[in-house]
Formats: sequence, structure tokens, C-alpha cells
Amino acid sequence: MVRYSGNLEDPKALALRDVLKKGESVVLESPKYFSTWDYSKQ
Repeated sequence: MVRYSGNLEDPKALALRDVLKKGESVVLESPKYFSTWDYSKQ
């Protein structure tokens, strides 16, 4: 929220936080890095 609104006290950030706490919405993030391991050859 800070990234997009500037601070956590912004009215939009407060509204989004309230919606998230109520379970009425979710936040999706895309990872910047993926990693996998292949243990089948051990």
C-alpha cells in the first residue's frame, strides 16, 4: 500500500486495509524470482 499510495494513512490505503481485514478481497503478488530443485537423481 505504501508503494502505491505513499503512506498507510492515505484514505485509499485505509479503505483497502479494511476490506482485506474483512476477507472481502485478496492481494495477488507476482514473485520476482522462482527456484526449483530436482531431488529425483539423488
